Amino acid sequence: LNRSSTVAVVSDLGWGVGGAVWSWRRQLWAWEEEMLEECMTLLSDIVLQPNVVDQWVWRSDPGCGYSVRGAYDLLTIRDVPAVEATT
Repeated sequence: LNRSSTVAVVSDLGWGVGGAVWSWRRQLWAWEEEMLEECMTLLSDIVLQPNVVDQWVWRSDPGCGYSVRGAYDLLTIRDVPAVEATT
């Protein structure tokens, strides 16, 4: 691996379904396997950068961050534009 390795590259090295990185105490149910596939798809184009600090950002209010009131307003006010999903 190198600094610009993507999760897709890591997947090719054994992060795929049945790969050595994934280990389960029991066999997954069909719906759990579907969730795993979805998770792997969502992560497939993320670039791993080991020397960069990770940070969560509340996209509906990046200045103040998350609050229960902000989440409530986001879910209940109909005039607010939909928050874009990140891929």
